Amino acid sequence: MQLLLVCCLINLLASVTGRIAPGPEPRQDLTFVNSSAKLLIDAADPTLDVGGNPSSPDPSTPDPDAVWHKAYCRGAALLRATSLREEDSTVMLEWPYTESPWDGDLEPELRKWGYLDDDDRHAEVDESCDFAGPEYEMKRAFNALGVNPRSASMGGPNHCFYLKHGFGPTVILDKNGKMPPLSEQRYEADGKIYRVTGAYSKIGINRNDGIVYFLNRQSPEKAAEKLWGIKQDQIDKAELPKLRASSDLAWGLWNRFEGDPRIKMIMSLEIINDDTRGVIIPKALRAMGEFEVRKWPGTDFTVGSSDEAQAEAALALIGSPNGLGAGYFLLQHKRQLGGPNFISKIKVFQDGENFYGEASIIFYVDKHTPPMPNPDDTPDSLMEESKVVGKSMKEKDLVRIHKIRVKF
Repeated sequence: MQLLLVCCLINLLASVTGRIAPGPEPRQDLTFVNSSAKLLIDAADPTLDVGGNPSSPDPSTPDPDAVWHKAYCRGAALLRATSLREEDSTVMLEWPYTESPWDGDLEPELRKWGYLDDDDRHAEVDESCDFAGPEYEMKRAFNALGVNPRSASMGGPNHCFYLKHGFGPTVILDKNGKMPPLSEQRYEADGKIYRVTGAYSKIGINRNDGIVYFLNRQSPEKAAEKLWGIKQDQIDKAELPKLRASSDLAWGLWNRFEGDPRIKMIMSLEIINDDTRGVIIPKALRAMGEFEVRKWPGTDFTVGSSDEAQAEAALALIGSPNGLGAGYFLLQHKRQLGGPNFISKIKVFQDGENFYGEASIIFYVDKHTPPMPNPDDTPDSLMEESKVVGKSMKEKDLVRIHKIRVKF
């Protein structure tokens, strides 16, 4: 079978090597091989921040068409890789492995890599897993899903966790035996001294109903940029904690509970990431003839739909900054999840009476293999839009457009 992907490689020359993490970690790019021209696609997890500041957009934000194409390519790559055997997906992605090296509840690993993983801190964010409460007001959606919206402390099935890269038990104390300020904190792992980044992840787990909630996150790369005063593209990945992908953090938290081994839904709630909320969701909705995020039940996208525009939009949503954690969670834990699990449907919606513009996404998961992207699934408009991307980029950026066939 041949997989035809028409994608953009937007390669900022100063940062190419910095986007590839040293072994033995998986590469931070999705790389298609078996072609003289390789397609590098930034693979956000763990390098993309799923936060964002909609009131202060980054003036260097890429052209919207570039954002869309990158997301589409990443989504297609994750879908295809998930369908393959581990050895084949490893070859396709040119990674040392696709199965994550992290397993279990990750309590000792989080401690080792400088994280604060504290029950008292988790309890403080428990209200973030009360999805019927004032923070989310999603009672209608959860009732329709047949899921109890209440947090664990209220007798519900939803457990919230807050992990902070800093203030952990392995941080080296100062000469007075006190915890240093965040900017001065360091810890030792594998015989090397590292700086903390200040990164954080707020994740919810509901094993009763097979749900993972990605609630809020600042990646180690983004956090280090602020705390260390170094631009992201200049940060040496070897200075970051090896355990940093949101999909791995979520997997460790998932393993802290007994329950249904099946994963049924992965939710990304009240999205504020600029690329996802400002570019990918609006364009995906337009593909469905919609021009705004609709209240529950929202808008559904079928992965592998016979409708080309809908199929493309679904892949772009999977490859968005807020979808990559879901895609990686399924790709890198196939063994533990009893074989391949796929995102089959995606719902974009809003809920609650006091809505401030944040969309939410539900990724529905099952074991049925959806149709894979093929040449006929790629609309001609991709090439037309790609031309616009090239015109809009700064001269210092290198834009290449490749049509790549990958044989399996």
